[in-house]
Amino acid sequence: MAAEAVAVQARPRSVRTARGRAPRRAHTIAAEPSRSLRDQLVRRNVVAGAFVVLAAVVHVWTGLRVGHLAYDLSQLHGLGRRLEREGLLLRAELAAETAPDRLEEMARTRLGLRPPRPGEVVILR
Repeated sequence: MAAEAVAVQARPRSVRTARGRAPRRAHTIAAEPSRSLRDQLVRRNVVAGAFVVLAAVVHVWTGLRVGHLAYDLSQLHGLGRRLEREGLLLRAELAAETAPDRLEEMARTRLGLRPPRPGEVVILR
């Protein structure tokens, strides 16, 4: 069964009705309005479904991304704590190596230096 359109003809514009109003315009009435309405509803549902699926995919993707970022953040916090401990140990080692007693001992043993004897120090004015 073919869908046929039935057109209702309107009177010419110059013709006025008895009340002085212009006649109504012609309307085209589809033979099967339920079919086009059904097609529109199907299209709307498909588009709405596509948006819902897209929103779900974006939601899952962002959740996974947040999980990965949280893992990376915890790894970096652990690395930061380890580097802070290592820095404290290095500062303590530097303080121990540059202590005056330690430097004097190293000057005697490695370089053969000794404290100056009386008369070896000359004060310049």
